[in-house]
Amino acid sequence: MGVTVRQKEKGKGNPWYVFIHQSNRIKSKKVGDKKLAESLAGKIRKKLLAGEFKIDDPRENSPRFDQYAKHYIESYAKVTTKINTWRGYECILKNHLLPVWGERRLCDIKRADVKALLLEKLSGGLKTNSVINMKNLISGIYNLAIEEEVVQANPATRVCKYIRLPERKKCIAVLSKEEVSTLLGLVLQKYPQHYPVLLAAFRTGLRMGELAGLAWEDINFDANMIQVRRSYSHGLFSTPKNRKHRYVDMSGQLKQSLLGYQSARLREQGGKLPITKLPSQFASDDNVRLVFAEPDGSPADLDNFRRSKFYKYLKEANVPHIRFHDIRHTFASLLLQQGESLHYVKEQMGHASIQTTVDVYGHIVPWSNRNAVNKLDDNNTPVLKLVSSAG
Repeated sequence: MGVTVRQKEKGKGNPWYVFIHQSNRIKSKKVGDKKLAESLAGKIRKKLLAGEFKIDDPRENSPRFDQYAKHYIESYAKVTTKINTWRGYECILKNHLLPVWGERRLCDIKRADVKALLLEKLSGGLKTNSVINMKNLISGIYNLAIEEEVVQANPATRVCKYIRLPERKKCIAVLSKEEVSTLLGLVLQKYPQHYPVLLAAFRTGLRMGELAGLAWEDINFDANMIQVRRSYSHGLFSTPKNRKHRYVDMSGQLKQSLLGYQSARLREQGGKLPITKLPSQFASDDNVRLVFAEPDGSPADLDNFRRSKFYKYLKEANVPHIRFHDIRHTFASLLLQQGESLHYVKEQMGHASIQTTVDVYGHIVPWSNRNAVNKLDDNNTPVLKLVSSAG
């Protein structure tokens, strides 16, 4: 039994805590600075000696895992992550975590439980990325619980260190320049209404959600530039993936195609394109005219286009089957193959770090520099001539 004062993380400006040890239980309270913590510790010591202080059983106030997981999604994940991320979390909870831990107390789940569950999922055939996402979700839930002083420790911390996860493969499927031309030629000839969106995808590398959120106000036809400012997915507008706007160069073919497409849309709409009102978070451009839109101005259902049209066009053009997202990979691959720098590709793709570009596309960079070492040679460097050792 006793009371101690210390920081959980040493360093100037970090908070001080009072730790109370009683009957094999430990309780901590964040106080603020060291002086206040020592003052409170002195008062608690007096109460302990007088028998006037008792640590409550943590299980009595510990929420169930399912209750706190819901709190994490609603109060944290939906506020700080993109919609696809927190919806993915909901799927992990529903399919993997709640059936096992739903009714257990948050404080009763230990490191061994986390490790056993992850190993079970891994050996059961769940993909490595899914297992890692599951571990990250568990860790996120407990980090919030620690911050809110609901639990004292995170059972998922460093747990993957003791689990040998298979190496994640970074395989990407891409089309060649000739295959892209074949596909686009087929679509232009037989399905011209879908040519502009496919050409825009192959010439800009925009994500499907970014194409759906693209507005005519984002296109500068004089500067041959497109500003990527928003994304549309699952019925909601949001910022691009890394929450930053970016500028993408527009090719001559794409410019002419979009101008023709705009003229056709104007004729269809009687000379005036319908306006879409955006959420309040886009206050600076709350009324826009979407490029790829339904007749009423709402975003085109590109997910349905992907499922019902895109795969059909690939098969009809007799080119390899790829995902719609692989158009983005194709865009980056073709740029690198024609000698563009990784930095340029990083800027066009909107990666937060060039390390991401290197990790995903570094192996695609053509080996055009293999002869670079020859430039180190000069005429003054002696060359060893082999001489037969036969006597």
